[in-house]
Amino acid sequence: MKAPTIRGREHIVNPLPPIIDRAHVLLLGSMPSPKSREIGFYFGNPQNRFWRVMAGLWGEKPLDSSEEKYVSAIGTM
Repeated sequence: MKAPTIRGREHIVNPLPPIIDRAHVLLLGSMPSPKSREIGFYFGNPQNRFWRVMAGLWGEKPLDSSEEKYVSAIGTM
């Protein structure tokens, strides 16, 4: 089934729930990419630089697995 269009543009509804309901920081551009929607995880594309940038900001090693990223994002599995 093809996605509905609005003014000639494809309308995509974010299928992923918020990670945290009461966030203190807003990340703009957080609409998941097609690959992230396929995987079911924000910034899930292995080519996405988000996790490497965040690790660099805090002086940490980049996370490798989706499980590590999930735990980092919400603090538990």
